[in-house]
Amino acid sequence: MTSKMIRYAMPGILIASLSGFTLLSASAQAAGTAAPAANPPAATAPKTAAPNPAAMVEQRIADLHTKLKITPAESTLWNNFATVMRGNAKHMDGLFQQRMTMAGKMTALQNMQSYAQLAQAHADGMAKLLAAFTPLYNAMPAAQKSMTDQVFDSYAARHAAAHTQKGQAK
Repeated sequence: MTSKMIRYAMPGILIASLSGFTLLSASAQAAGTAAPAANPPAATAPKTAAPNPAAMVEQRIADLHTKLKITPAESTLWNNFATVMRGNAKHMDGLFQQRMTMAGKMTALQNMQSYAQLAQAHADGMAKLLAAFTPLYNAMPAAQKSMTDQVFDSYAARHAAAHTQKGQAK
């Protein structure tokens, strides 16, 4: 991915990471390449493939399922939530790929329109996630809710730390 493509991708990456859809962020970072060295080493390590966004969202779903200790009684509500996560990730990935296809070809107005489309999709996706998560959370016993609160707080803290580090690196 060229630096110009990365610049066009950054708004989509930001939206994805803010929403917890880190699959797009990790995919873009893994696909990025550094400028070639003036004297490249004789033997270079083989490039690794970019992470599969679908596999990344499945990993996120599995991780949350384990950390939230979803019970068999909660499985229907959990499955609804997981389905929304998958749908949101697929939709955001499609918009991100569409934006990447147009990288370097958009006018400033088209660039802003594309970014607005990503931002709106993020907001719509979060509303869907909230609607699916609310009945699941409300069905949890108090101890599980407390644990769930801690899991989400830890994700928020990591995102805040990452953004703080990025800001300090400038």
